[in-house]
Amino acid sequence: MTLAPGRAPRRTHVILVFLVLLPTLLSAQFSGKDRRRGETMLEVTLDDIRRNFWDPTLKGVDLDSLETAGKAAIAAATSNAQINGIIAKIFLALDDSHTSFYPPTFAGRIELGWTGTPIGDSVYVVEVKPGSPADSAGLKVGDRILSVEGWGVERSRWYTLTYLIQTLQPRERLALVIQRGEEAPLQLDVPTIFIPGRRFYDLSAEGGGTDWYQLIRESQSRYQGWDSRFAEVGDSTLYWRLRAFTVSPDYIGECLRRARGKQTLILDLRDNPGGHVVTLTALLARIARPDQVGDTVFVVRDRKKASAEVITRVRDSERFTGRVIVLINYGSASASEAFADAVQRLERGMVLGDRSGGYLTMALGYEHLTPGDIGVFYGAGIAIAMLERPDGSRIEGHGVLPDELITPSAEDLMAERDPVLARAIQIVTGHYDPKEAWTMAERSRAARER
Repeated sequence: MTLAPGRAPRRTHVILVFLVLLPTLLSAQFSGKDRRRGETMLEVTLDDIRRNFWDPTLKGVDLDSLETAGKAAIAAATSNAQINGIIAKIFLALDDSHTSFYPPTFAGRIELGWTGTPIGDSVYVVEVKPGSPADSAGLKVGDRILSVEGWGVERSRWYTLTYLIQTLQPRERLALVIQRGEEAPLQLDVPTIFIPGRRFYDLSAEGGGTDWYQLIRESQSRYQGWDSRFAEVGDSTLYWRLRAFTVSPDYIGECLRRARGKQTLILDLRDNPGGHVVTLTALLARIARPDQVGDTVFVVRDRKKASAEVITRVRDSERFTGRVIVLINYGSASASEAFADAVQRLERGMVLGDRSGGYLTMALGYEHLTPGDIGVFYGAGIAIAMLERPDGSRIEGHGVLPDELITPSAEDLMAERDPVLARAIQIVTGHYDPKEAWTMAERSRAARER
């Protein structure tokens, strides 16, 4: 999820249509019509960049030359997958975490059945769905991923690689090379999970709009779930796992009221992908000291101007004045890493865990429909603003370095131990038990609490 302005962005619609089921690209025969559609997608999405990207100089990238080369490559393309790759490569040239091409999707969707994430400089399997093809293929939690489809795996390229295999060119199976402990590297052929869906949707007025609402229901059913989890650590500490900053400022206030009377708040932002600026500033306002009201926490730089995001005033009854401990990891992106960074600079607490992903720009989505009787949705996510610290330095591309760098080992993953949360609890109580901490985190995910 992008760090988005408080108003409802057009990206809301992009999520609905990109993850739904339109005419399949897997079964259709490639034709001149596909090539012309590719040319249209290239022209339209690059126009989105030129009109909306936060830097009017496009970071010095010669987009005109890239477009000319892209059109020549599309003219020689022999598949839709090649066309998608040609357009995506131009977007990647901007080297911006929130600027991506979203191609037409398939009549169904691909799930991996496993989750990998960078820990330190390596990438590890942190979850394998029981009974999934990945489970049957022998993939295990704690396996270090060395390569995927022949591409070497490392922290700096994991984002691009997952974009390739999950969004740009999904595959029926993946060739992985993993390392388990001190054993020799092992090659695994891991099938993915194909979730079939409808091949066509009727979004015309004559269709009564029923298929449009079906798309909304399907999208909501995939993304429904919890926003927060809570647990008590003794009588003096509240553990709060916030899933995303896509909730409302009022929701943040309601959750923070749970911490009234507590001496410490452990805020777990691990794998929190971000959300809305207004939600971020609402939380910062409620943990900042009264004398910090009006202080600049970030400068928002768009293509026309730079404006300051400041600590806003709230009632004293809404403010949490105790100690704040923030947990982050690679999956803490956008608004979550902005919050962790502000906690450090405002000296309102400490940050524990792994370095965050460094994905901090502000973006909106732009959706389009190809012309013709059977239209195909596609579009782009465009970074419309860069968030900078008051001194001009950036989290984008760098991440937030915790006050205490704590990374789970492969053995911790296999043994279901959480050394990051355990260290936070140790700071509060003096007691250190990674196994107990893992159980607390899992229990906090198991029961829905508001």
